[in-house]
Amino acid sequence: MKKLVLIIIIFTSIGSTFAQWGEFNYFALRLGITNQFLNPAPLAANGMFINSYEGDRYLIPDTNQFLKYNNGFDIGLDFHFDWHNDMGGFIIGAEYYNFAVSNKFVSQSSKDYIIRTMRIHCISFPIYIKFGYEIFNLQRYAFLGARFNWNLQLDISEEASWNSEIKTQTHNDKVMTQYNYLLMGGINFLFLNVEADFYPQTFLNKNYRINVGTQAAPYYIKPFAAYPDTYLVITTSLYIPLSPWATTRSYFLNKLAKMF
Repeated sequence: MKKLVLIIIIFTSIGSTFAQWGEFNYFALRLGITNQFLNPAPLAANGMFINSYEGDRYLIPDTNQFLKYNNGFDIGLDFHFDWHNDMGGFIIGAEYYNFAVSNKFVSQSSKDYIIRTMRIHCISFPIYIKFGYEIFNLQRYAFLGARFNWNLQLDISEEASWNSEIKTQTHNDKVMTQYNYLLMGGINFLFLNVEADFYPQTFLNKNYRINVGTQAAPYYIKPFAAYPDTYLVITTSLYIPLSPWATTRSYFLNKLAKMF
């Protein structure tokens, strides 16, 4: 969180400089929820098995469409630099962003299963353009761009059919990639912002390997090598321009501004 505060301070300083360039330059606060329920299945489940009295039962990915809703949050500060014709502009920002994806692994010899959920936490730097008509006055526009993510932490939790306890491990090492990017597009209507995020590359380190053998006779596997690259996340946000426009549209924000 300290890193996020530092980044926001830097962007504030940059934004103050940009604000001298045009009439409609302002910051906007994002308070969003990430939504993910389409969970593409891995091609294999390397190293996943159940220890039982009958021996090891190896698990395979459930190839059926596994619909499990996972949410997260997106909070941050963006800077808008609108063009003078009020029909477009560009936006840069710094946001704390996380989402989760789940996969189900099943046994071929029993009804046992494991649901694995992976949640990535990152500092996200959105860069995109917006376009519309009278953008500043109406705050109605579409946008296209990309996010560059600096990954901070990966939480991996597992829920088993035979145990109500959820086991979670936290990683900030080679299990995840340090950086990745996503493509995005969406619409903004007054204080509501809806964004579709498409990941063309995964946040998992596919070359990460573990030794499932012994020190004398090592046997290495890559547990994430068969995981999919692409994910789709929908982010719905309360998007508040920190400008006089917001106080003219909202009685609450108008009262809040007068307190200062």
